Amino acid sequence: MTARRDPQTAAPRISAGGTAEVSPAGSSSAEAPVCRPSRPLAYVFARGLAVLLTFTYTNADAPITALAFSPDSKTLASAGRRIIVLRSVEQTNRVTTLTTDLPKITALAFHPAGGLLAAAGGTTGVKGTTLLLRLNDGRELARVTNETDVATAVAFDPAGTRLAVAGGSTVRIYELEPERLRVRHQLTGHVGAVLGVAFSLDGSLLTTAGHDRSVKVWATADGRLLRSLNYHTEAVHAVAFRPQPAGHGQPVTCATAGDDRTVRVWQPALGRMVRIVRGHESSILTLVYAADGSVLFTAGSEGIVRQIDADSDTVHQSWRASDDWIYALAASPDGRFLATGDWTGAVAIKSTDWVLHQRFGLSPERTRP
Repeated sequence: MTARRDPQTAAPRISAGGTAEVSPAGSSSAEAPVCRPSRPLAYVFARGLAVLLTFTYTNADAPITALAFSPDSKTLASAGRRIIVLRSVEQTNRVTTLTTDLPKITALAFHPAGGLLAAAGGTTGVKGTTLLLRLNDGRELARVTNETDVATAVAFDPAGTRLAVAGGSTVRIYELEPERLRVRHQLTGHVGAVLGVAFSLDGSLLTTAGHDRSVKVWATADGRLLRSLNYHTEAVHAVAFRPQPAGHGQPVTCATAGDDRTVRVWQPALGRMVRIVRGHESSILTLVYAADGSVLFTAGSEGIVRQIDADSDTVHQSWRASDDWIYALAASPDGRFLATGDWTGAVAIKSTDWVLHQRFGLSPERTRP
C-alpha cells in the first residue's frame, strides 16, 4: 500500500512563468489566484488545421484535488484552497475565479444542464460542506453541512434532479429544489471514509467506493443497499460508470481503482467482477472514461496516465503527465480533451485525438513541449 499524501497539508510548489489574464466576471472581491503557464502551447499544423495538443498552467493556490468539464466542454473547473478556477478551454487566457469559504475543496460536479456547479469540501475531521453555485454570477444557491468530516465526493444524477454527497462514512442523496437541497436518502454501510460516488447512466443505481476497501451498489429509488463488492485489497479511491450509447444492448459496467494498484470492472447490478487490470506500479487515485466509452484513463501517485481498452485489460499507451502525484482526471463530454491535476497545482489540458496522433506519427510523450 502506498500512503496517500493529504494535498491540503503542504504548500504547493509554484513554477515560474508569465501571469495569465484573470477575468473579473463572476469572481468575488477577494484576491484572485495567480495562474502561471508552466509550459507553452503545443500545436500540430496539418492540412491547414491547428490542433491543440497540450496546455499546462499552474494554480498558485494549492494542489489540484478536483477537475470537471462543463457539459458543453467549453470550460474546465479546477479546485484549489477556498477557490474554484473556471478556465475557457478554447481561449485559455479567459479565467474566472469563484471564492468560497471551504478550507479545502475535494470534489466538483457540473449540473448536466450547465449553469450550476456543486463543490464539496470542508475541514478534515471537523466539518464537511457542499455548495451549489450559480455560474453566471457565482451566487451560492444552497449549502448542506455534516458535522463529522470533510465532504469527499459529489455527483449529479444524469437527469439533474438529485445530488449525491459523501462525507465520512455516510452518503446522502439530495433532491434539488429551488435554492435548496432536501435529503431524500441517507446511505450507511461503509465503515470508513467514502472516497468516490457515481450514478449509473439511467440514474437507478449509485455506486460508492471507500477506504474500507469496499464498493457498494445502492438503489436510488429507495436507498437500499443492493450489493457489497469486497474484492479490492486496499482503499478504493475512484469509481466511474462506462458511457454507452442508447440501444447498445450491453450490460451496464463501472470501473473502480485504488491503493491495491488494480482497476476492477464490474457489472454492478449483478455484483459480478468482469476483469482486473494490473500493471500499475503504485496507488491509482483517479480514473475516467472517454466520452464514447471506448477507453478508460487512470492516474495516481506515479504521475503516469494510462489509456486502457474498455473491453479488455490492454493498456494501449501510457505517458508521464507529471513528476508528482496526479489527484484528478477529467474527460471532456465532446471527447476532445483530457485534463490532469497534480500535487504541484499544475493542470494540463491534452488533446485526446489519438487518430491525429497516429496519423502524424505523434506519441503523447513527443507532443510534450
